[in-house]
Amino acid sequence: MPTQNDTKITLGLDIPKTTSQINSDLKKVQTQLKPLNVKTNIDTSGAKKSGEKAAQDFADAAQKAVDILSKALKQVDGGKLISPFLSELADIGKKMYTTVYEINTAMTDLYNVTDAADTRYDEFLKNAIKSAKELGQSVSGLVKQSTDWAKLGYSLDDSEKLSKVSSVYSNLNKVSNEAAVSDIAAVMKAYDIAVDDAMQIVDKYNQLGNEFSLSAKDLGADFASYASLFASGGTDINKALALLAGTSTVSQSAEDLGSALQIGQMRVQGMKDSLESLGEEVDENVSSIGQMQSEILKLTNGKVNILDNGNHLRDYYDILSEVSTVMDTLSTTERSSLIETLFGKDHSKQGNAILQAFQSGEIQKAYEASANAAGTAMQEHEKWLTSLEAKTMQFGAAFQGLSDTILEDNFLKGLIDSGTDLISILDSVIDTFGAFGTLGLGAGLFAGVQNTGKRRMSVRIS
Repeated sequence: MPTQNDTKITLGLDIPKTTSQINSDLKKVQTQLKPLNVKTNIDTSGAKKSGEKAAQDFADAAQKAVDILSKALKQVDGGKLISPFLSELADIGKKMYTTVYEINTAMTDLYNVTDAADTRYDEFLKNAIKSAKELGQSVSGLVKQSTDWAKLGYSLDDSEKLSKVSSVYSNLNKVSNEAAVSDIAAVMKAYDIAVDDAMQIVDKYNQLGNEFSLSAKDLGADFASYASLFASGGTDINKALALLAGTSTVSQSAEDLGSALQIGQMRVQGMKDSLESLGEEVDENVSSIGQMQSEILKLTNGKVNILDNGNHLRDYYDILSEVSTVMDTLSTTERSSLIETLFGKDHSKQGNAILQAFQSGEIQKAYEASANAAGTAMQEHEKWLTSLEAKTMQFGAAFQGLSDTILEDNFLKGLIDSGTDLISILDSVIDTFGAFGTLGLGAGLFAGVQNTGKRRMSVRIS
Protein backbone atom coordinates (compact mmCIF):
# COMPACT_ATOMS: atom_id res chain seq x y z
CA MET A 1 0.00 0.00 0.00
CA PRO A 2 1.39 3.41 -0.90
CA THR A 3 2.73 5.45 1.95
CA GLN A 4 2.72 9.22 2.27
CA ASN A 5 6.21 9.27 0.68
CA ASP A 6 5.16 7.21 -2.35
CA THR A 7 4.55 8.93 -5.66
CA LYS A 8 2.35 7.39 -8.31
CA ILE A 9 1.70 9.31 -11.54
CA THR A 10 -0.03 7.68 -14.47
CA LEU A 11 -0.14 9.58 -17.76
CA GLY A 12 -1.75 8.11 -20.88
CA LEU A 13 -2.08 9.55 -24.36
CA ASP A 14 -4.07 8.30 -27.33
CA ILE A 15 -3.94 10.59 -30.37
CA PRO A 16 -6.60 11.91 -30.93
CA LYS A 17 -10.00 11.77 -29.06
CA THR A 18 -13.03 13.90 -29.60
CA THR A 19 -13.28 17.22 -27.83
CA SER A 20 -16.14 16.02 -25.62
CA GLN A 21 -14.09 13.02 -24.45
CA ILE A 22 -11.12 15.21 -23.59
CA ASN A 23 -13.30 17.55 -21.59
CA SER A 24 -14.82 14.55 -19.79
CA ASP A 25 -11.35 13.26 -18.90
CA LEU A 26 -10.27 16.64 -17.60
CA LYS A 27 -13.35 16.82 -15.40
CA LYS A 28 -12.31 13.48 -13.90
CA VAL A 29 -8.94 15.02 -13.11
CA GLN A 30 -10.71 17.93 -11.50
CA THR A 31 -12.70 15.52 -9.30
CA GLN A 32 -9.56 13.66 -8.23
CA LEU A 33 -7.87 16.91 -7.31
CA LYS A 34 -10.69 18.08 -5.05
CA PRO A 35 -9.19 16.47 -1.88
CA LEU A 36 -6.10 18.63 -2.50
CA ASN A 37 -8.18 21.83 -2.59
CA VAL A 38 -6.88 22.57 -6.09
CA LYS A 39 -9.08 25.13 -7.80
CA THR A 40 -9.78 24.38 -11.47
CA ASN A 41 -12.08 25.88 -14.02
CA ILE A 42 -12.77 23.82 -17.15
CA ASP A 43 -14.60 25.61 -19.96
CA THR A 44 -15.91 23.17 -22.57
CA SER A 45 -17.52 25.70 -24.86
CA GLY A 46 -14.75 25.49 -27.49
CA ALA A 47 -12.42 28.14 -28.88
CA LYS A 48 -13.46 30.56 -31.60
CA LYS A 49 -10.24 30.75 -33.53
CA SER A 50 -9.23 30.36 -37.14
CA GLY A 51 -7.45 27.18 -38.24
CA GLU A 52 -3.93 28.57 -38.31
CA LYS A 53 -4.28 30.46 -35.03
CA ALA A 54 -5.74 27.39 -33.38
CA ALA A 55 -2.85 25.23 -34.51
CA GLN A 56 -0.29 27.73 -33.26
CA ASP A 57 -2.07 28.08 -29.93
CA PHE A 58 -2.10 24.31 -29.55
CA ALA A 59 1.65 24.15 -30.15
CA ASP A 60 2.23 26.89 -27.58
CA ALA A 61 -0.12 25.31 -25.06
CA ALA A 62 1.53 21.90 -25.48
CA GLN A 63 4.97 23.39 -24.92
CA LYS A 64 3.87 25.28 -21.83
CA ALA A 65 2.21 22.16 -20.44
CA VAL A 66 5.44 20.26 -20.97
CA ASP A 67 7.44 22.93 -19.15
CA ILE A 68 5.06 23.08 -16.19
CA LEU A 69 4.66 19.32 -15.82
CA SER A 70 8.41 18.82 -16.12
CA LYS A 71 8.88 21.28 -13.26
CA ALA A 72 6.36 19.39 -11.16
CA LEU A 73 7.94 16.02 -11.88
CA LYS A 74 11.39 17.24 -10.90
CA GLN A 75 10.02 17.70 -7.38
CA VAL A 76 9.03 13.99 -7.30
CA ASP A 77 12.09 12.68 -9.20
CA GLY A 78 10.00 11.58 -12.21
CA GLY A 79 11.36 13.96 -14.82
CA LYS A 80 13.87 11.59 -16.39
CA LEU A 81 11.20 9.01 -17.17
CA ILE A 82 8.53 11.32 -18.49
CA SER A 83 10.61 13.89 -20.42
CA PRO A 84 10.87 11.95 -23.73
CA PHE A 85 7.10 11.54 -23.82
CA LEU A 86 6.50 15.20 -23.05
CA SER A 87 8.90 16.30 -25.78
CA GLU A 88 7.05 14.14 -28.31
CA LEU A 89 3.76 15.65 -27.22
CA ALA A 90 5.11 19.14 -27.86
CA ASP A 91 6.54 18.07 -31.22
CA ILE A 92 3.14 16.79 -32.34
CA GLY A 93 1.64 20.20 -31.70
CA LYS A 94 4.39 22.00 -33.58
CA LYS A 95 4.24 19.64 -36.55
CA MET A 96 0.48 20.00 -36.67
CA TYR A 97 0.80 23.78 -36.79
CA THR A 98 3.36 23.60 -39.62
CA THR A 99 1.19 21.17 -41.55
CA VAL A 100 -1.94 23.28 -41.25
CA TYR A 101 -0.04 26.42 -42.20
CA GLU A 102 1.35 24.78 -45.37
CA ILE A 103 -2.07 23.52 -46.48
CA ASN A 104 -3.80 26.82 -45.75
CA THR A 105 -1.10 28.79 -47.58
CA ALA A 106 -1.33 26.49 -50.60
CA MET A 107 -5.12 26.75 -50.67
CA THR A 108 -4.97 30.55 -50.38
CA ASP A 109 -2.73 30.66 -53.46
CA LEU A 110 -5.23 28.47 -55.30
CA TYR A 111 -8.11 30.78 -54.32
CA ASN A 112 -6.19 33.71 -55.82
CA VAL A 113 -5.87 32.17 -59.30
CA THR A 114 -9.20 30.35 -59.61
CA ASP A 115 -12.86 31.23 -59.25
CA ALA A 116 -15.16 28.62 -57.72
CA ALA A 117 -17.78 28.23 -55.01
CA ASP A 118 -16.72 27.49 -51.43
CA THR A 119 -18.25 24.03 -51.69
CA ARG A 120 -16.07 23.28 -54.71
CA TYR A 121 -12.94 24.26 -52.80
CA ASP A 122 -14.02 22.03 -49.91
CA GLU A 123 -14.49 19.20 -52.38
CA PHE A 124 -11.14 19.96 -53.98
CA LEU A 125 -9.27 19.74 -50.68
CA LYS A 126 -11.05 16.54 -49.74
CA ASN A 127 -10.03 15.04 -53.09
CA ALA A 128 -6.48 16.34 -52.70
CA ILE A 129 -6.11 14.61 -49.32
CA LYS A 130 -7.34 11.32 -50.79
CA SER A 131 -5.15 11.60 -53.92
CA ALA A 132 -2.07 12.56 -51.90
CA LYS A 133 -2.36 9.37 -49.87
CA GLU A 134 -2.85 7.29 -53.01
CA LEU A 135 0.00 8.92 -54.96
CA GLY A 136 2.57 9.30 -52.19
CA GLN A 137 2.57 13.09 -52.54
CA SER A 138 2.14 15.71 -49.84
CA VAL A 139 -1.27 17.38 -49.66
CA SER A 140 0.28 20.84 -49.84
CA GLY A 141 2.48 19.75 -52.76
CA LEU A 142 -0.51 18.47 -54.70
CA VAL A 143 -2.40 21.71 -54.07
CA LYS A 144 0.62 23.75 -55.18
CA GLN A 145 0.85 21.79 -58.43
CA SER A 146 -2.84 22.42 -59.06
CA THR A 147 -2.18 26.12 -58.50
CA ASP A 148 0.71 26.10 -60.98
CA TRP A 149 -1.51 24.45 -63.60
CA ALA A 150 -4.26 27.00 -62.94
CA LYS A 151 -1.75 29.82 -63.45
CA LEU A 152 -1.14 28.44 -66.93
CA GLY A 153 -4.80 28.98 -67.75
CA TYR A 154 -6.33 25.59 -66.96
CA SER A 155 -9.65 25.36 -65.10
CA LEU A 156 -9.83 24.13 -61.52
CA ASP A 157 -11.19 20.77 -62.69
CA ASP A 158 -8.43 20.34 -65.28
CA SER A 159 -5.77 21.55 -62.86
CA GLU A 160 -6.93 18.93 -60.37
CA LYS A 161 -6.50 16.20 -63.01
CA LEU A 162 -3.15 17.50 -64.23
CA SER A 163 -1.69 17.72 -60.73
CA LYS A 164 -1.97 13.94 -60.50
CA VAL A 165 -0.08 13.57 -63.78
CA SER A 166 2.75 15.88 -62.71
CA SER A 167 2.88 14.17 -59.29
CA VAL A 168 3.55 10.79 -60.91
CA TYR A 169 6.33 12.36 -63.00
CA SER A 170 7.75 14.09 -59.92
CA ASN A 171 7.70 10.93 -57.80
CA LEU A 172 9.30 8.64 -60.35
CA ASN A 173 12.07 10.98 -61.45
CA LYS A 174 12.84 13.09 -58.34
CA VAL A 175 11.71 16.23 -60.14
CA SER A 176 10.53 19.26 -58.16
CA ASN A 177 6.82 20.07 -58.24
CA GLU A 178 7.47 23.24 -60.22
CA ALA A 179 9.69 21.53 -62.80
CA ALA A 180 7.23 18.65 -63.15
CA VAL A 181 4.49 21.05 -64.16
CA SER A 182 6.64 23.09 -66.55
CA ASP A 183 8.22 20.06 -68.26
CA ILE A 184 4.79 18.64 -69.08
CA ALA A 185 2.99 21.91 -69.79
CA ALA A 186 5.49 23.06 -72.44
CA VAL A 187 4.96 19.87 -74.44
CA MET A 188 1.18 19.97 -74.06
CA LYS A 189 1.16 23.48 -75.47
CA ALA A 190 3.61 22.75 -78.31
CA TYR A 191 1.78 19.65 -79.51
CA ASP A 192 -1.74 20.69 -78.48
CA ILE A 193 -2.17 17.67 -76.21
CA ALA A 194 -5.49 17.38 -74.36
CA VAL A 195 -5.70 17.22 -70.57
CA ASP A 196 -6.92 13.63 -70.59
CA ASP A 197 -3.94 12.62 -72.75
CA ALA A 198 -1.25 14.35 -70.67
CA MET A 199 -0.05 11.14 -69.01
CA GLN A 200 1.31 9.98 -72.38
CA ILE A 201 4.08 12.57 -72.00
CA VAL A 202 5.14 11.05 -68.67
CA ASP A 203 4.94 7.59 -70.23
CA LYS A 204 7.37 8.64 -72.95
CA TYR A 205 9.78 10.42 -70.61
CA ASN A 206 9.79 7.49 -68.24
CA GLN A 207 10.19 4.73 -70.82
CA LEU A 208 13.00 6.50 -72.67
CA GLY A 209 14.71 7.37 -69.38
CA ASN A 210 14.69 3.68 -68.44
CA GLU A 211 16.02 2.41 -71.77
CA PHE A 212 18.53 5.08 -72.78
CA SER A 213 21.40 7.03 -71.24
CA LEU A 214 19.48 10.28 -70.86
CA SER A 215 17.47 10.27 -67.63
CA ALA A 216 13.75 11.05 -67.71
CA LYS A 217 14.46 14.12 -65.59
CA ASP A 218 17.03 15.50 -68.06
CA LEU A 219 14.97 14.46 -71.06
CA GLY A 220 11.93 16.31 -69.71
CA ALA A 221 13.86 19.48 -68.96
CA ASP A 222 15.64 19.41 -72.33
CA PHE A 223 12.60 18.64 -74.44
CA ALA A 224 10.52 21.31 -72.73
CA SER A 225 12.97 23.87 -74.11
CA TYR A 226 12.79 22.68 -77.72
CA ALA A 227 9.31 21.14 -78.08
CA SER A 228 7.85 24.25 -79.65
CA LEU A 229 10.54 24.39 -82.33
CA PHE A 230 10.18 20.71 -83.18
CA ALA A 231 6.40 20.98 -83.37
CA SER A 232 6.51 24.07 -85.58
CA GLY A 233 8.82 22.22 -87.96
CA GLY A 234 6.39 19.32 -88.25
CA THR A 235 8.45 16.79 -86.28
CA ASP A 236 6.06 14.67 -84.24
CA ILE A 237 6.60 14.11 -80.52
CA ASN A 238 7.95 10.55 -80.81
CA LYS A 239 10.51 11.50 -83.46
CA ALA A 240 11.62 14.58 -81.54
CA LEU A 241 12.10 12.62 -78.30
CA ALA A 242 13.89 9.86 -80.19
CA LEU A 243 16.44 12.34 -81.53
CA LEU A 244 17.30 13.38 -77.96
CA ALA A 245 17.14 9.98 -76.25
CA GLY A 246 18.66 7.91 -79.05
CA THR A 247 21.69 10.15 -79.48
CA SER A 248 22.36 10.11 -75.71
CA THR A 249 24.09 6.75 -76.16
CA VAL A 250 26.74 8.56 -78.20
CA SER A 251 26.66 12.04 -76.62
CA GLN A 252 26.46 12.32 -72.84
CA SER A 253 25.78 16.07 -72.83
CA ALA A 254 22.02 16.62 -72.97
CA GLU A 255 22.40 20.37 -73.09
CA ASP A 256 24.87 20.34 -76.00
CA LEU A 257 22.80 17.77 -77.85
CA GLY A 258 19.60 19.78 -77.47
CA SER A 259 21.36 22.91 -78.63
CA ALA A 260 22.74 21.14 -81.73
CA LEU A 261 19.27 19.90 -82.67
CA GLN A 262 17.79 23.34 -82.11
CA ILE A 263 20.39 25.10 -84.27
CA GLY A 264 20.24 22.34 -86.90
CA GLN A 265 16.50 22.65 -87.34
CA MET A 266 16.71 26.44 -87.48
CA ARG A 267 19.38 26.22 -90.18
CA VAL A 268 17.32 23.83 -92.28
CA GLN A 269 14.36 26.20 -91.99
CA GLY A 270 16.51 29.15 -93.09
CA MET A 271 15.89 31.08 -89.85
CA LYS A 272 18.84 33.45 -90.26
CA ASP A 273 17.51 36.24 -88.04
CA SER A 274 16.72 33.84 -85.20
CA LEU A 275 20.18 32.30 -85.44
CA GLU A 276 21.81 35.71 -85.27
CA SER A 277 19.72 36.61 -82.23
CA LEU A 278 21.17 33.54 -80.49
CA GLY A 279 24.69 34.67 -81.32
CA GLU A 280 25.22 31.89 -83.85
CA GLU A 281 27.60 32.29 -86.76
CA VAL A 282 25.61 32.41 -90.01
CA ASP A 283 26.53 31.93 -93.65
CA GLU A 284 24.80 32.37 -96.98
CA ASN A 285 23.37 28.84 -96.78
CA VAL A 286 20.91 29.85 -94.06
CA SER A 287 19.62 32.90 -95.85
CA SER A 288 16.65 30.86 -97.16
CA ILE A 289 15.22 27.35 -97.35
CA GLY A 290 15.92 27.35 -101.08
CA GLN A 291 19.60 28.05 -100.49
CA MET A 292 19.82 25.21 -97.93
CA GLN A 293 18.04 22.89 -100.32
CA SER A 294 20.54 23.57 -103.10
CA GLU A 295 23.60 23.17 -100.83
CA ILE A 296 22.45 19.87 -99.27
CA LEU A 297 21.52 18.44 -102.68
CA LYS A 298 24.98 19.35 -103.94
CA LEU A 299 26.84 17.88 -100.91
CA THR A 300 24.84 14.61 -101.04
CA ASN A 301 25.26 14.25 -104.75
CA GLY A 302 21.57 14.87 -105.33
CA LYS A 303 20.41 12.13 -102.94
CA VAL A 304 18.83 14.22 -100.15
CA ASN A 305 16.19 16.85 -100.79
CA ILE A 306 14.87 18.74 -97.74
CA LEU A 307 11.66 19.60 -99.63
CA ASP A 308 8.94 17.13 -100.59
CA ASN A 309 7.20 16.83 -103.95
CA GLY A 310 4.83 19.60 -102.95
CA ASN A 311 7.78 21.88 -102.27
CA HIS A 312 7.12 21.81 -98.51
CA LEU A 313 9.85 21.36 -95.90
CA ARG A 314 10.15 17.72 -94.90
CA ASP A 315 10.12 16.39 -91.35
CA TYR A 316 13.50 17.16 -89.71
CA TYR A 317 13.80 13.60 -88.38
CA ASP A 318 13.30 12.18 -91.90
CA ILE A 319 15.87 14.58 -93.37
CA LEU A 320 18.55 13.51 -90.88
CA SER A 321 17.65 9.84 -91.26
CA GLU A 322 18.14 10.07 -95.01
CA VAL A 323 21.39 12.01 -94.64
CA SER A 324 22.76 9.26 -92.37
CA THR A 325 22.23 6.67 -95.13
CA VAL A 326 24.49 8.50 -97.57
CA MET A 327 27.29 9.52 -95.19
CA ASP A 328 29.43 6.48 -95.90
CA THR A 329 29.32 7.20 -99.65
CA LEU A 330 30.93 10.63 -99.18
CA SER A 331 34.55 11.62 -98.88
CA THR A 332 35.88 12.90 -95.58
CA THR A 333 35.80 16.48 -96.89
CA GLU A 334 32.25 16.11 -98.16
CA ARG A 335 31.09 14.65 -94.83
CA SER A 336 32.64 17.52 -92.90
CA SER A 337 31.11 20.14 -95.18
CA LEU A 338 27.70 18.48 -95.00
CA ILE A 339 27.71 18.29 -91.18
CA GLU A 340 28.82 21.91 -90.90
CA THR A 341 26.08 22.98 -93.32
CA LEU A 342 23.45 21.09 -91.34
CA PHE A 343 24.51 22.05 -87.81
CA GLY A 344 26.93 24.96 -88.01
CA LYS A 345 30.65 24.92 -87.24
CA ASP A 346 30.22 25.11 -83.42
CA HIS A 347 27.87 22.12 -83.31
CA SER A 348 29.57 19.80 -85.77
CA LYS A 349 30.67 17.32 -83.09
CA GLN A 350 27.14 16.85 -81.75
CA GLY A 351 25.77 16.80 -85.30
CA ASN A 352 28.10 13.94 -86.18
CA ALA A 353 26.94 12.07 -83.06
CA ILE A 354 23.30 12.42 -84.13
CA LEU A 355 24.03 10.96 -87.57
CA GLN A 356 26.02 8.11 -85.99
CA ALA A 357 23.05 7.33 -83.71
CA PHE A 358 20.88 6.99 -86.81
CA GLN A 359 23.42 4.69 -88.42
CA SER A 360 23.62 2.49 -85.31
CA GLY A 361 19.83 2.27 -85.06
CA GLU A 362 19.64 3.83 -81.57
CA ILE A 363 17.38 6.66 -82.65
CA GLN A 364 15.04 4.24 -84.40
CA LYS A 365 14.90 2.13 -81.20
CA ALA A 366 14.11 5.24 -79.20
CA TYR A 367 11.30 6.07 -81.60
CA GLU A 368 9.72 2.63 -81.10
CA ALA A 369 10.08 2.89 -77.33
CA SER A 370 8.38 6.29 -77.27
CA ALA A 371 5.59 5.25 -79.63
CA ASN A 372 4.80 2.18 -77.50
CA ALA A 373 5.17 3.69 -74.03
CA ALA A 374 1.47 3.98 -73.16
CA GLY A 375 0.71 2.95 -69.58
CA THR A 376 4.31 2.39 -68.51
CA ALA A 377 4.50 5.31 -66.08
CA MET A 378 1.57 4.17 -63.94
CA GLN A 379 2.87 0.59 -63.98
CA GLU A 380 6.19 1.76 -62.59
CA HIS A 381 4.46 4.11 -60.15
CA GLU A 382 2.51 1.16 -58.72
CA LYS A 383 5.83 -0.56 -58.04
CA TRP A 384 7.25 2.62 -56.53
CA LEU A 385 4.32 2.79 -54.11
CA THR A 386 5.63 -0.38 -52.43
CA SER A 387 8.96 1.28 -51.59
CA LEU A 388 9.92 2.67 -48.21
CA GLU A 389 10.18 6.14 -49.75
CA ALA A 390 6.59 5.95 -51.00
CA LYS A 391 5.30 4.61 -47.69
CA THR A 392 6.99 7.49 -45.89
CA MET A 393 5.38 9.98 -48.27
CA GLN A 394 1.98 8.35 -47.79
CA PHE A 395 2.40 8.54 -44.02
CA GLY A 396 3.15 12.25 -44.33
CA ALA A 397 0.07 12.77 -46.49
CA ALA A 398 -2.03 10.88 -43.94
CA PHE A 399 -0.74 13.14 -41.15
CA GLN A 400 -1.57 16.23 -43.19
CA GLY A 401 -5.04 14.83 -43.84
CA LEU A 402 -5.48 14.09 -40.14
CA SER A 403 -4.46 17.62 -39.21
CA ASP A 404 -6.94 19.10 -41.66
CA THR A 405 -9.70 16.81 -40.37
CA ILE A 406 -8.97 17.80 -36.79
CA LEU A 407 -9.31 21.47 -37.62
CA GLU A 408 -12.39 20.89 -39.75
CA ASP A 409 -14.11 19.08 -36.87
CA ASN A 410 -13.16 21.82 -34.40
CA PHE A 411 -11.24 19.19 -32.44
CA LEU A 412 -8.12 21.32 -32.13
CA LYS A 413 -10.07 24.42 -31.21
CA GLY A 414 -11.70 22.65 -28.29
CA LEU A 415 -8.40 21.03 -27.32
CA ILE A 416 -6.78 24.43 -26.93
CA ASP A 417 -9.42 25.50 -24.43
CA SER A 418 -8.96 22.22 -22.59
CA GLY A 419 -5.18 22.53 -22.80
CA THR A 420 -5.35 26.01 -21.31
CA ASP A 421 -7.28 24.63 -18.34
CA LEU A 422 -4.80 21.76 -18.06
CA ILE A 423 -2.00 24.30 -17.66
CA SER A 424 -3.95 25.97 -14.86
CA ILE A 425 -4.41 22.59 -13.18
CA LEU A 426 -0.68 21.84 -13.39
CA ASP A 427 0.13 25.25 -11.94
CA SER A 428 -2.11 24.39 -8.98
CA VAL A 429 -0.49 20.96 -8.60
CA ILE A 430 2.94 22.57 -8.35
CA ASP A 431 1.64 24.91 -5.65
CA THR A 432 0.19 21.92 -3.80
CA PHE A 433 3.46 20.00 -3.91
CA GLY A 434 5.22 23.03 -2.57
CA ALA A 435 2.82 23.32 0.37
CA PHE A 436 2.44 19.67 1.35
CA GLY A 437 5.64 18.04 0.10
CA THR A 438 5.63 14.61 -1.58
CA LEU A 439 2.20 12.95 -1.68
CA GLY A 440 0.31 10.27 -3.62
CA LEU A 441 -1.56 11.36 -6.73
CA GLY A 442 -3.50 9.11 -9.13
CA ALA A 443 -4.82 10.87 -12.22
CA GLY A 444 -5.44 9.85 -15.86
CA LEU A 445 -5.06 12.42 -18.59
CA PHE A 446 -6.23 11.16 -21.94
CA ALA A 447 -6.43 12.61 -25.47
CA GLY A 448 -7.26 10.24 -28.35
CA VAL A 449 -9.94 9.18 -30.86
CA GLN A 450 -11.87 6.05 -29.96
CA ASN A 451 -11.41 2.96 -32.17
CA THR A 452 -8.74 4.55 -34.38
CA GLY A 453 -6.10 1.93 -33.68
CA LYS A 454 -3.58 4.74 -33.16
CA ARG A 455 -0.59 4.35 -30.84
CA ARG A 456 -1.14 4.68 -27.10
CA MET A 457 1.65 6.02 -24.87
CA SER A 458 1.57 5.36 -21.15
CA VAL A 459 4.12 6.22 -18.46
CA ARG A 460 3.87 5.10 -14.85
CA ILE A 461 6.03 6.48 -12.06
CA SER A 462 5.83 4.71 -8.68
